Amino acid sequence: MDRSFAVLKETKGYRRECTRTKDLGLPVRWAIRPNQIEIANEVFSPVQEEVDRALKLAKAYEEAEDKGLGVVGNDGDTIDAASIRSLRNTMQNTDPMGR
Repeated sequence: MDRSFAVLKETKGYRRECTRTKDLGLPVRWAIRPNQIEIANEVFSPVQEEVDRALKLAKAYEEAEDKGLGVVGNDGDTIDAASIRSLRNTMQNTDPMGR
């Protein structure tokens, strides 16, 4: 998790910092003001294409595990235990309220 953004009324700056945080691979940034919550949810919630890809790759990995394999390729992606953890984060973040 990245730190808070102290310029409280500056939503453009907060959005920019959220995007930078996501680009660095961090899953979330502190939202300390109500006007920051919607921005954080928009930036960190995956789009449907990301969710569909994660579900497809997770299914391929599950099928590989059933065959005793620890790694599998699927449409140019290599899927292993480390990448599946990241995919699960994407799937869990489909609802910004965590439901």
